[in-house]
Amino acid sequence: MPIVDLFRYYNDIFIPIYAEVVARRQAKPRQIANEIENAFSHLTSYHLSDCDLDKKSNLNKAIGHIQRATLDCQKILWLTLITDAAYLEKGDGLLEHASNVSLDTAVAQYKLIQKLGIEARFIESQNTGISLAVRLEFYQNAIEQHKKFDDMIDIVKARMFANRQKKFSLKQFAINNAVGFMIGVVAGIIGNYFYAKLFSPDRASVSIQSPGMPPNTLENK
Repeated sequence: MPIVDLFRYYNDIFIPIYAEVVARRQAKPRQIANEIENAFSHLTSYHLSDCDLDKKSNLNKAIGHIQRATLDCQKILWLTLITDAAYLEKGDGLLEHASNVSLDTAVAQYKLIQKLGIEARFIESQNTGISLAVRLEFYQNAIEQHKKFDDMIDIVKARMFANRQKKFSLKQFAINNAVGFMIGVVAGIIGNYFYAKLFSPDRASVSIQSPGMPPNTLENK
């Protein structure tokens, strides 16, 4: 890759995805900054060297660092996107209420992005014989399909539905606690009533009264 193409790659490929990562996460990932710092160190060596072999070596190393920084951005962005979408599975009926398309279409697209993410991760793990460019291509395809899924979802509807579910759950929790408390109170009253009946002082005195003595027949004689 000529140096002019490297700078085009940096400007047209790396910068847009890096900007999206920073915007979504509200932070600059340190490992990406390290890769860019290393890339520009090699570019400095490239410009300062008079040896063609050294220049070629440093340029290739700079390209590798920028491609790895791009791959890191893709992985971070993919993880952010799939985490944001995962909550749609948790809410009963949430995906159906939040989608702008048919439920079958939204579910099929969601399954597709999960599948592509798994494939991209598998390709990345097979380092031997697989270039960075191929790994970048797989992740980029997964991200583009995920953005299509995002276009199918109305985030405002999703949040409104999720809030209603949360309020309903809290209300149901309060009702269940109130019912449980009332049952406990009633059971306590009934228990105290029967306890008082069974062990009242009048009943106790009757139960321990001594039997009457038989008349003294000797005195009557």
